[in-house]
Amino acid sequence: MQTFLVGGAVRDLLLGLTPKDRDYVVVGATAEYMLDCGFRPVGKDFPVFLHPLTQDEYALARVERKTAAGHTGFTVSTENVTLEQDLSRRDLTINSMAMALGGDLIDPFGGKRDLEMKVLRHTSGAFLEDPLRVLRVARFQARFGPDWCIENSLLMTMHGMVAAGDLAELPFERIWAELKRGLMEPHPDCMVTTLLGLGLLSGPNALKGISVRPDYVESLRRAVASEAALEVRFACAFRLDSDQVSGKLPKDVTDLALCVQRAEQAELRQFDSLVAQRQLALLEGLDVLRRPQRVEATVQALQLMHTFGADGFRASCDALRNIDFQGLAQGLAGPAIKHRIEQEKLAVLIARKAMAAAA
Repeated sequence: MQTFLVGGAVRDLLLGLTPKDRDYVVVGATAEYMLDCGFRPVGKDFPVFLHPLTQDEYALARVERKTAAGHTGFTVSTENVTLEQDLSRRDLTINSMAMALGGDLIDPFGGKRDLEMKVLRHTSGAFLEDPLRVLRVARFQARFGPDWCIENSLLMTMHGMVAAGDLAELPFERIWAELKRGLMEPHPDCMVTTLLGLGLLSGPNALKGISVRPDYVESLRRAVASEAALEVRFACAFRLDSDQVSGKLPKDVTDLALCVQRAEQAELRQFDSLVAQRQLALLEGLDVLRRPQRVEATVQALQLMHTFGADGFRASCDALRNIDFQGLAQGLAGPAIKHRIEQEKLAVLIARKAMAAAA
């Protein structure tokens, strides 16, 4: 039995990075042997085990054969599989390297060379069999940045997979998982640019219900520089055009994206020039009293996307929050309470505008 460190851990070590996870491939063993050694099985679709002490993942060397549509339509074999056969099934050459426990590098597909050249190249024709890999390549663009390129043959392969409708087989949850990870990488604009170039964000093969903002590059770069949260980055890059896709995204992502879109339609960037009545309608539409954190995230997203001075907007929010609503309601009942509160809100905004004009 031989054990090798594989995949992303080897890639990261060669890049001088500390691997987040360490995955191993075991050659010449069986599932029964791994169990006898105290390893705990965790793989649902293929034999993967957790080390009893380190909890690192150890997988039996395997080959896969495409048997059905989709990224899960495979049969797996582990009998008499060599290390090179296992590595040949991986997505990119930079992820198809192994390292012996003594430190020797096994690199049958030129992954180290591609790391040095900053090239994303598919390992073999097996890339075609898993449409999720198209999104993974775009995510690697987000990780490595504009200095890296996708090799021409791989780019043609990806275009062909998109044109053939292969990505339509993917559950939206898997698509979102890749988008989410890519948005939190150092160069998310590179991922979006790659997806746009493939026609996945526009045209007949586009991901339904999501469109790209025209100024996404600079907005996302500013979002990364400010260490913005995932939902803010998404709102800076995309618009939601369909309730169908909105229901599949995390609620905080959907809520903020739609809130930003409503704020844009309501001309929030021109807030200070609006009359008090229009300001009040906008503030209530954004639910500023009950959702202060979402409102602040909306302002952050708008500031990342546009030149937007938010001092007047924030001062108006604070003025409304400082109203003594319980005191206003004393001695009143029914609709009179609502009417009195609306009067006070409007008076507060009129007073704030007058103070701002006099300053």
